[in-house]
Amino acid sequence: MTKMIRGIIFIMIGLLLIWPINAQFQRTNGYRHLNDTDKFLHVPTELEVINLGSSHGLNGFDYSSATIKGYNMALAAQGFYYDYRILKQYSSHLADDAVVLLPISYFSPYQKYEGEKFDKFNKRYYRFLEPESIRFFNPLDYLRYHTFPVLFAGEHIKYLFEDRETLKADWEQIDYNKFGMDGIEAEGEKRATHHIENIIRVGQDNKATALKELDNTIAFCIDNNLKPVLITMPLHDAYKKRFDNTFLNDFYQDIDTLIDKYPNAVYYDYSEFNSERTDLFMDSDHLNKKGREAFTNEVIEQLRKQGFIDL
Repeated sequence: MTKMIRGIIFIMIGLLLIWPINAQFQRTNGYRHLNDTDKFLHVPTELEVINLGSSHGLNGFDYSSATIKGYNMALAAQGFYYDYRILKQYSSHLADDAVVLLPISYFSPYQKYEGEKFDKFNKRYYRFLEPESIRFFNPLDYLRYHTFPVLFAGEHIKYLFEDRETLKADWEQIDYNKFGMDGIEAEGEKRATHHIENIIRVGQDNKATALKELDNTIAFCIDNNLKPVLITMPLHDAYKKRFDNTFLNDFYQDIDTLIDKYPNAVYYDYSEFNSERTDLFMDSDHLNKKGREAFTNEVIEQLRKQGFIDL
C-alpha cells in the first residue's frame, strides 16, 4: 500500500470520527446564529413578500406581526450580486405574483466584489448557497465553511461546551438609539463620511457592474411573475443631509433609468420616513426594533393600496 493511499485512508477515518462532533457543532445556537445565515436553512414556502438588501434591509423589515407572509433575506454588507443569486435559489419558495423588495442604498452601486471586506463576508454564503452561485468559489473554503466547520471553528468551538441561549442578535432586540439625541449628529456625519470616502469614491469603477446585477434581478422578477419594488430605506436626517444634491441627482437618475426600462417595476423612496425620529433608529441609518415594526407596516399598507398584495 503506497503512502498516498495510506494517507487518504487515515484522512477518511479521521473525518468519520469527527463527523458526529461536527454535526453537534452545527446544531448549536452559537454556530447557527453566525452571520445571520441560519434563516436560509429553513425558508418557508408560499411567501407573499420578501426583501433582499444589505444591513439597511436586514435592520429595516420585521414581518413577525404582519398580516402577510413575508421573509427577510438581507444580510449585512450584501451587494446586488448576492441579492440576485439568493432570489434565484429561493424563488421556488415564493407565491405566484409575490412582491420582491429590492433595497438600494446610496452606496449600493459602489460596493466592490473584492478586497478584505468582501472576503470577510463572502465566506458566509458557503453555508447555504449552491457552489455555482458563490463568487470566487474555493473547494477548500467549501470544506471549511460548509462541510466541516468544526475543524476551523476557532473561538467558536466554545459553543460545543457553552451554547448561546437564543438565536436573536443584539441588534434585533435594541429598541432605542445607541447615540441618543446628543450624539446622533456626530454619528450621522461619521457614518456618511465613511460611506462616501470608503465605498462611493473608491467604487466608481464598479458602478456599471453593480447596476447590471440589479438590472438582472429586476428582469428575473418580471420573467418569473414576481413584482419588483426598488426601495430606499429610512435614513435619519443626521446621515441623509451629508449627501449633496449633485450626488442625489445622479442616484435618482440611475433609478429612473431602470424604472423607465422596466415599467412593471416601481420605486419607493422612504429616505425621509420618520427621519427626525431619533427614537426609531438604532444609529443614523439603521432602524431599531420599534422603527422596523412601524416601517414594515407602512410598506405593507402601501403595497396594498397599490394592489400589489391582497387586501
